Amino acid sequence: MVLLVVVHVLVSLLRLADFCIPTQNLETFGEFFFLIKHIGQLSVLDNYQILVSVEVTTTTSTTTTTTILSCLDSTWTMFDRGTYSWCMKVYLGSFEVQDALTQCQTLDASAVVTGYQNYAELSTMMQAALEADPTANPATNFMVVGAMRRPECTDEFYTSLTCPPLVAFYWTDGYTTGTDGFNWRAGQPDNAGTGGTIRQMYLGVSVMTYGMDDTYGDVIYPGTVCGMLAQYY
Repeated sequence: MVLLVVVHVLVSLLRLADFCIPTQNLETFGEFFFLIKHIGQLSVLDNYQILVSVEVTTTTSTTTTTTILSCLDSTWTMFDRGTYSWCMKVYLGSFEVQDALTQCQTLDASAVVTGYQNYAELSTMMQAALEADPTANPATNFMVVGAMRRPECTDEFYTSLTCPPLVAFYWTDGYTTGTDGFNWRAGQPDNAGTGGTIRQMYLGVSVMTYGMDDTYGDVIYPGTVCGMLAQYY
């Protein structure tokens, strides 16, 4: 905010007797002080009175700041999900599936392991992952997905009638909905741990085929895709 003060000084010289000196409008403070000096030279100074009128005008100036809906920076990709916009970013590393969330939160405290609202989001980010690490073996290069097996489907195989593939898993990021983003590989999810003590509770996706596969929590994956809400910056 800028404060501009304009001061107008009006000096009136009024003779206390019948004689009156005309009022003068002074443009500058320099002229004001010149007049005071001139009056001081009069032998009858006490017959005069100096009246000073000060008028102050203030003008307020405001600055308008424009914000736009965007991602944290240009390394994120923004997707329009209708009622909100969602940002995604490939995160490469070497960590267990169950530790992927911690890795995403090193980018931003609100970042999570993302789910996929539809196939377009899935294919876009898998292509980005492939480009981010072109030396990786596409056949074995999987990204951790923000989804987990439902508790009621712990012991179910992909042929289950009560827990078929599109029902067995749910998105964990708190925003992704529906089943359009699930893209299973043939014969998946097979829940290879069924009959043992460890179940395949987590989910990975191939950067080559975009096909998903259920997996164990202690499997080391080379990366994940993080997600967060777009914000006004």
